[in-house]
Amino acid sequence: MNTQDKTLFKKAMTDPAEVFDSPMELNNDNRFSPDQKRKILESWTVDAKALMRAESENMDSDTIEPKASNLLKLINKAELQINASH
Repeated sequence: MNTQDKTLFKKAMTDPAEVFDSPMELNNDNRFSPDQKRKILESWTVDAKALMRAESENMDSDTIEPKASNLLKLINKAELQINASH
């Protein structure tokens, strides 16, 4: 992995939604190994669960796109896809 990809990986670990539009976009990115993709998806899961807590506390869910529950479904689907192909 080159320096640019390492920097992108660190950024994706911190804020996956800033780097990728969706978990499937991450899965289609060939710059990362399956293990790296799993780590990024784990980070994304933590973020989605935080969004779910915010939604449950009646924060303005209109500003949260996609909604956390849908995001978790997409993350789970992406994880299954990684596991099935490796």
